[in-house]
Amino acid sequence: MRNLSALRQLSLALSILCTQVTAEIFHIRQTYDAKNFFDEFSFETTGTVTNQSDDNWSWVHYQNKDNATKKGLAAIKNGEVYLGVDHTTSLNASSAGGRDSLRIASRETFKYGLLIARFTHLPKLVCGGWPAYWTLGQGEWPVAGEIDIYEGWNLNTKNRPALHIGPAALVGNCTIEPTDQNSKVISKVCDNKFADNKTQFLNQGCQSEEENNGIWASESGGIQALEWTREYLKIFTWLNDKAPSGLDKDEIDTSSWGKPSVHIQKSRCDIDRAFKDQRILFTLPMCGNPPGNEEFWHKIDGGSGKTCDKVTNSSTCEDYVAKNPEAFKDFYFQIKDLRLFKSNNTSAFSDSSHCTSANSTMQTTATSNTSVSNSGTTTTFVTQYKTSTGQQPSVPSPSSIVQVSSSESSRNATQNGSTSTIFSTILNTIRRCPPYKRSCALSELETETSSEIVALSTTVIPISTSSPSTVVGPNAVTTLTIQIPTQTVSVTITKTVVATESAKAKEEAAKEATITVTKTVNFTQTVNAARSLSQCSVPTVTVLTCPLRS
Repeated sequence: MRNLSALRQLSLALSILCTQVTAEIFHIRQTYDAKNFFDEFSFETTGTVTNQSDDNWSWVHYQNKDNATKKGLAAIKNGEVYLGVDHTTSLNASSAGGRDSLRIASRETFKYGLLIARFTHLPKLVCGGWPAYWTLGQGEWPVAGEIDIYEGWNLNTKNRPALHIGPAALVGNCTIEPTDQNSKVISKVCDNKFADNKTQFLNQGCQSEEENNGIWASESGGIQALEWTREYLKIFTWLNDKAPSGLDKDEIDTSSWGKPSVHIQKSRCDIDRAFKDQRILFTLPMCGNPPGNEEFWHKIDGGSGKTCDKVTNSSTCEDYVAKNPEAFKDFYFQIKDLRLFKSNNTSAFSDSSHCTSANSTMQTTATSNTSVSNSGTTTTFVTQYKTSTGQQPSVPSPSSIVQVSSSESSRNATQNGSTSTIFSTILNTIRRCPPYKRSCALSELETETSSEIVALSTTVIPISTSSPSTVVGPNAVTTLTIQIPTQTVSVTITKTVVATESAKAKEEAAKEATITVTKTVNFTQTVNAARSLSQCSVPTVTVLTCPLRS
């Protein structure tokens, strides 16, 4: 029988531990609603460029939490979250500097998962208005990625979701195609710096136009979902009465949702590089670029049939917004809730981990005078910590472990040899604080698990003896003995801790540690010549795990 290398097997298995797989079953991780919304979102008084009121030179004064609540711009109304703008004060366009408004961002970041937003009112169509519900990557814009889920301006009649990413040289190429989605593709290249000035302009990104869902500026709201995995990124939009059933449940299967409004596939985009940890934002700016610039105010009607200069009889966006506060009375979001889900194999909150390949070898030998089928299992335990890079700390604990199970199964055996396929079953166990707490004691940690079965490799295994001199009957058996020498797997983990039970525990947990796991496995099993795996005996597996060294 051919020698099999555990180095290849275990290194492949451990490398898979550092990745996630696509899933269509999502489990609730966090809910934002009237009970906690204003605690979980921060009020930002500038954009990412802090020396100006807004990144796009909008005519606004973004309010902090105290001012926003005192002025009634942020409130709980009818048990739901209200986000609006000042709609009572007349202003002087040349001196006021902007109308009071909101820019609100989630304190948590997330990467991968399912985000569902349920609105009971969406901002009214109004010249000068630029409402947006979106996510923004942390770091230099737009290298960390931006996902505009609900966006438009002035008299646009349809929602125009868009994605903006960094230069292709940094994050790879990324495009959308009309065949992948329901909405119309306006520009297909997501690289924010790409422009041919014919089909796409600078800073446009890949933009779509939703033609059939009808939620844009809806006074009765609508529902939107962002589904984000390593394999794809999708945006869905529905009228309230057209949404899939079961959105109230804590477990959601998206496989029946059909074609999305926006769809980026892994084959067209390196999603992991293009989109980093994201925060959720709601913004209500007015004017600026593009809604207030010459082109959009005087020449582009957004599908309404009239340009804003004609509708308002105002030569500039700022002049109209300053003198007509009542036009913005219905320019607000009303939110029933936001629900953030994670899949079995992807994290809804930002996690980081460090893995290294195993340095070990495994030899298997077998002698038989007939075709055989064999099935065995080996198990290795490797301690792996996952820590939150957002506001959701994950406190390391020696009981946070990842289990790797490998099995070899012979198929299509012949008189002269057989094939052996090595599978790996990966079980992740992660302990973290509850979603409603940013720090917690070790006793409060919640446990989450996920699993995956992966075929690692297939090998042709020759029989080591000559052909049998007699015919072997279907009930004949042979014995396969597999001896696996002691293996040592070393994994170095750099741990990050936001909160632990004591200062001493925090100090100890912050140190870099090496965990050594030693495994000795010996088993003998009997297999049937008819190659029925169900008749194989259960192997005996001995696992020795070493504790974390002080």
